[in-house]
Amino acid sequence: TTPASGSAQREFTGVYNNDHFGYSVRIPDGLIGRNSPPPAPDNGFVLSFGDSSMDRLSAWAELRPFEDDLGSIRDEFVAFARDEETPLMLKNELRTELNGFPAIQLEFVDSLTDATHTSLRLFAFRLCGENQTPILYVIALDSGSTNDKRSLTHFESLKHSWKMTEKCDI
Repeated sequence: TTPASGSAQREFTGVYNNDHFGYSVRIPDGLIGRNSPPPAPDNGFVLSFGDSSMDRLSAWAELRPFEDDLGSIRDEFVAFARDEETPLMLKNELRTELNGFPAIQLEFVDSLTDATHTSLRLFAFRLCGENQTPILYVIALDSGSTNDKRSLTHFESLKHSWKMTEKCDI
């Protein structure tokens, strides 16, 4: 991780390491990951790219209050997506892995236009550290274009470079 100095937000290039939540991921070449400075938690980053303010890719981890299964996480996010300002409709669902951990990948489209906006979410879950703390790991893509191969390439790059570390400082 290479934080840039003197910026309002923290900036990262190369490999982003997060010892607190127990993961690392390579930021695609030419892109800069950003997150808010302290006191905001350092749980992940956002990458902005493309011509639209809708084009962004995020990677983060969050604490869960209890151990979840991927089915309940899926149901929770599908319900949330329907209630958004721009309602999203589930188009495709794929059971997959994130660094050997079971994961679910959900693809949504804008329910009003059915094509102008794509949203991908990859969720993985594990118990981390000595206390077996429940953590949800997320890669999220929001793109203004369903045909933007570059955004899908960046999404896959994060997915394939993701590494779970053995230690979590939680």
